[in-house]
Amino acid sequence: AMVLPAGVTNGRLIVATDRWIDEDIRAFWHIPTEPITQTAEFAVYAFQQPDFALADAAPFWAIAPGASWAGEGGEPPLQASFPALFQGEDNGRLTLQTITPTTDKAQAGATFTALSIWQVETDGKPASLATFAHLLDASGQIVAQQDGLGYPPHTWRVGDIFTQVHHLSLDASLPPGQYWLQLGLYRRETGARWLLLDAAGNPLADRILIPVEVVAAP
Repeated sequence: AMVLPAGVTNGRLIVATDRWIDEDIRAFWHIPTEPITQTAEFAVYAFQQPDFALADAAPFWAIAPGASWAGEGGEPPLQASFPALFQGEDNGRLTLQTITPTTDKAQAGATFTALSIWQVETDGKPASLATFAHLLDASGQIVAQQDGLGYPPHTWRVGDIFTQVHHLSLDASLPPGQYWLQLGLYRRETGARWLLLDAAGNPLADRILIPVEVVAAP
């Protein structure tokens, strides 16, 4: 993950040389390929937040907490638009600003990558939290997944923005067609999912979905 502290739009990005920047995050945030300076332990990059508008009107689909969905009708039952506000059982809150795949289509036998952009709405509390990213087929079955969170909740501060990268390895035998990327948050200790709230602050769903087209391996 990459974190922008609240109110920071430019400055210096310090990266340990044993943990280089994910190339998809580098490209998304237009981070220079060459550092200003570099030692054996770290490299320093100039950083300027790109001037781009988040896709806050882009649609997403959702499924109510505890409800199952097996692809009936071709689309999940609920539809809304970004941004999406999630709340945890401890009243922690995150706004999902958007989900951005790095390619127009996913390819069987390759890695499908998407980036989610989140804004912190409450100061963090000690907890083990993770995002889940699942690729679902037309019957609602998981065919690829990745869990994780690169920004520990106890370090959160209101207004921070962070980008989480999701890499999903797709099997070469995956049939071409429409799939769904399912995304949400859960507490590792209990498995309890954070809930998506509607405009009135009532629970609406426990995960959101966007369509993904998968093409055959070359």
